[in-house]
Amino acid sequence: MRARQAASKGAAAAVGLLATLVLVQISGVRYSPPAAGSAVLRLSWRARGEPVQECRRPSEEELARLPAHMRLAEICEGRTSSFLLRLRIDGAPTLEDTVVASGARGDRPAYVFRELPVQPGRHSLQIEFRMLGEPRESAATGAEPFPREIRFASAFEAVSGRTVLVTYDEDARTLVARGSAR
Repeated sequence: MRARQAASKGAAAAVGLLATLVLVQISGVRYSPPAAGSAVLRLSWRARGEPVQECRRPSEEELARLPAHMRLAEICEGRTSSFLLRLRIDGAPTLEDTVVASGARGDRPAYVFRELPVQPGRHSLQIEFRMLGEPRESAATGAEPFPREIRFASAFEAVSGRTVLVTYDEDARTLVARGSAR
């Protein structure tokens, strides 16, 4: 019994030592910014899309595989609408991406988090953030729905080693730039 306890303590000590060595190794990893001498444009906000429900009639084979009490006339799957994100810096297309809702079933808010290196200096910025899909009658949820489309334009001064943040202002219901924006 004591031999087993001693072996167990020895194994625990070995695991602890190994974990410590791994931690020491990864703590030595050096961080290097995206590009030396550049500034960063950070896009960071969350948006809740509209609920989307897609329904279809099940095939005869699908119905045959189910017990009689589980057979439905329609099979419906719900998710939350996605968004299209377009970004232009100094008039040049810089980013175009689809931002999908998070969560295993796609029923959570969509999160935007992008960091782009930009050269120091004055730049113009245009952002289009648009909900994909057709508008539907909104159910009364008590909360103000996220805008179906936001167009944002601003000029900003990029300073080496600094970050300009573009985020969503819930009170103004639009995007705002913080940092060296004008």
